[in-house]
Amino acid sequence: IFPNPNEGDFQIEVSNMFENGELVIYDLGGKIIFKVDVIASQMQTIKINLTPHQSVAYFVTLYCGDHQISENMIIN
Repeated sequence: IFPNPNEGDFQIEVSNMFENGELVIYDLGGKIIFKVDVIASQMQTIKINLTPHQSVAYFVTLYCGDHQISENMIIN
């Protein structure tokens, strides 16, 4: 996630996925505020704009098969 923290406009780089997955962003209450399918590839950049959303922390989770990777992201 770059930059982090950010003003609501950021990008996520995804690499070395061997099967399709899904990128989901949750608010602190667990509500999904953004979701996109991610196609298996060597490297891809997903640009996201969440500027209309509240300035707070969010959870970004990438699901791929039986695996998941989560990181916190902060919108100032």
